[in-house]
Amino acid sequence: MRFDGRGISGSPPEKIARRGVTLVPQGRRVFGSLTVGETLRVSYQQRGAEPWTVDEVCQRLPILGERWNQQAGLMSGGQRQMLALGRALVGNGRLVMMDEPSEGLDQHHLALVVETVHELRRRGTAVVVVEQKLRFVLDLVDSLHIMVRGQFVESFSSADVRGNPAPVLRALGFAGGDAATTNRPS
Repeated sequence: MRFDGRGISGSPPEKIARRGVTLVPQGRRVFGSLTVGETLRVSYQQRGAEPWTVDEVCQRLPILGERWNQQAGLMSGGQRQMLALGRALVGNGRLVMMDEPSEGLDQHHLALVVETVHELRRRGTAVVVVEQKLRFVLDLVDSLHIMVRGQFVESFSSADVRGNPAPVLRALGFAGGDAATTNRPS
């Protein structure tokens, strides 16, 4: 794997982070013993033309400001997901990798994720999203790349898929039209 012209495969996570890659991991992994405020302050990196500040992140994701002194381990799953996103934002990377960002979120928080990804892109940050919910991801990306067993098998523009999701659904292993209403392969 390469980022910014350099190989990063096998590099320690702290070196990858220093190069400007931030992560919103699947499963809302946060340090449970740290408060929301401690998590955001320790994650802050001032870099880039328009760096995210802790205050700005708390305005965008209000639950973080409301839970500022709460230990992350005592938050609900959706709240921890928002904290993981906030942590990635204040890391001010040039690439944000998101693994299943919709997991455990209600419609309101899903909308916040979509708005935040659009703002990241407006600021020139590259975003890679690994997601199984087709309808959700179409609001986030310009293109879709389907992987099967670790290999890319097909690519689509999201504009084309919005008008006709059938080719993506076939690539994911759905044979019938009923799959168009589902979010996950069965």
